[in-house]
Amino acid sequence: MVMPEETPIITGYHGVYFAVDPRGRRLEFERRYSACFIVTLRGKIRFRYEGGCVTADPAHPVFLPQGLRYVNECLESAESYVFNFYTLRDGSPAELSAVTAAFAEERYQLLKNAGGLPLILRELYTLSCALFSPRPASVSEYGVSGSLFEDALGYMRRKAGDSSLTVREVAGHCHVSEGYLRKLFREKYGASPFRAITDLRMKRARLLAEEKRPVKEIALAVGYADVFQFSRAYKKYYGHPPSTL
Repeated sequence: MVMPEETPIITGYHGVYFAVDPRGRRLEFERRYSACFIVTLRGKIRFRYEGGCVTADPAHPVFLPQGLRYVNECLESAESYVFNFYTLRDGSPAELSAVTAAFAEERYQLLKNAGGLPLILRELYTLSCALFSPRPASVSEYGVSGSLFEDALGYMRRKAGDSSLTVREVAGHCHVSEGYLRKLFREKYGASPFRAITDLRMKRARLLAEEKRPVKEIALAVGYADVFQFSRAYKKYYGHPPSTL
């Protein structure tokens, strides 16, 4: 399992805010000061830019890159969480996978009160992975087990930065036994649920290591409270310690 290719590499943080846009509001931006995720709880906002447009509504959060020139048009009175950050590459505007209002609210509150960069990065990457993850498979396309598998993977992506995450917790979220979840992952993933969690953490850790982040910061961002345990796990996974990148 790898992180989606489109997931931005985050290099800095520019704050969060709650936006209320009345219907008919139209704003023009010559150059967006930072990249952002816009998670709309109600209403509809269209963002027009040279080459296309994206629309934010409760079923479609959006990503806007830094430096973008665009027009913001509120089609229906809207309320949205806006998460601002800096990226290594600008990327392209995109409509993303939906997340629940409760999940967005939790990320918003945690980022507002975060006490340091490691926690900020953890929450931003948790949000990013959820937004850029594939949309859950429908029952009609893949059957019940396919939908359940996607639900479990999505939950793992969102919670991979929490050191307390367990297979039991994932099974509880999916309302199945641990034994059934293990069986499902063997069939769909080719490895155990614990291995899937490790894959998600290590892929995210490598991205942060390539940014030359301090090892302690990376460990905390991917769910390891102990730096030595993280370094040992990283070396076992990749064959070299994170500090060598």
